[in-house]
Amino acid sequence: MLIFFGIFIYVIIHALKNRRDASDDEDLDYCFTRDAIEPKAAKTRKLLEFVARTDESVNPVQLEQTVAGTFRQLQECWSARDYAPMRPLLMPDLYEQHWAQLRGLRQTHEINRLEDLRIEQIDLVHLHYADAEDQRSFTALLTVWLRDYYVDDRTGEFLRGDNTAARFQEFWVFQRWEGAWRLREIEQTRESDCLKLENFFAPFTETGRDQVYGETAGKSGPLGPNLPPIIQAKDANIDRLLNFLVVTDRIWDRETMLATARRTYLNVLLAWQDGRPEAFSGIAATPGMLAHLRSVNESNRQHQWRPEYRNLCVRKVELVHVNNRHERGLDSFTARISAHAQVIATQGGAIRHKDEFVKPWVEFWTFARAENLWALQEILPGEKGAAMLALENTDEDTSAEMLQWYYSKERAT
Repeated sequence: MLIFFGIFIYVIIHALKNRRDASDDEDLDYCFTRDAIEPKAAKTRKLLEFVARTDESVNPVQLEQTVAGTFRQLQECWSARDYAPMRPLLMPDLYEQHWAQLRGLRQTHEINRLEDLRIEQIDLVHLHYADAEDQRSFTALLTVWLRDYYVDDRTGEFLRGDNTAARFQEFWVFQRWEGAWRLREIEQTRESDCLKLENFFAPFTETGRDQVYGETAGKSGPLGPNLPPIIQAKDANIDRLLNFLVVTDRIWDRETMLATARRTYLNVLLAWQDGRPEAFSGIAATPGMLAHLRSVNESNRQHQWRPEYRNLCVRKVELVHVNNRHERGLDSFTARISAHAQVIATQGGAIRHKDEFVKPWVEFWTFARAENLWALQEILPGEKGAAMLALENTDEDTSAEMLQWYYSKERAT
């Protein structure tokens, strides 16, 4: 739903037609049942308890306390629009992303009130225990009651949201960083594969890990209802391919790629909303793409078009294509980005379009290598983006058989 307002009338109609039909009446939140959660939570707890015998940093009781404390602190800071206390609790990239979103709230004169908080359950549902401490992570599924609503910061007027506390779930991913657990990502349940994703414990083979699981081995949970199996399967294959590629070239670090896509997406949309030329400074884009973004923004300014993205959230990012070439300048990857917002478009202050509700959408963005960083190269049309799902990954001079071998290995060997 990225709107190029220089050709506003055509693009907004086209974009609205291409939204998923279910979005008009679909609840963006989704809650897994206990039957769906328990299989993955049970074996994750067994693994955590086993590892905690020699590494107290993964003691499940302490992890749950970390999750609860971070959750409560974040809600308080978000409502206050003062994120400074969150700096030691978040990974740097997520901290900057949230600050950018809070600046967006100030631009639209909104305060997101979060009240009547009650944590019903914290389930530890994933562990990735790598050899390197700063590559370790765990995921918690929070089941929470909360009243989530927005008010105008000038008048206090209620704008939208809950009238009473509502139940919802989110997956919170924490990474080990500088000797502490820091929040790296918040993932929405509808698009998540966390309950299906297998745990990883570097010192053990898959067989050894399953012996730790005991009677819980072989069990897992479902995908989120909005995550098609073909996308989860492609993303899983890419994850295993990257395990090999990153050994010789650090740019293929999966988490860096995902964070780049998420950060760039938010920065571009918030720059459209800001409208000032300097808002595009620092956006990770190729020279040609950055020039295009600036050109369209200038056209918007001249015609007094301005978009607003209320409740903007990147729900999930998946990697759907990798293109690894001998000539490094040709390397690229494509990400599938799920997001939601209530989009409002104004011209000269007059509303020309306003979504009735917060609505979800999906886009495909391609990033190219720019020396040792990734830069936005192309925003793909819907059909071209969807076609990337069927396109085989490229690792130049690697045979189809070798690619399948990579996909079959949980770790680089």
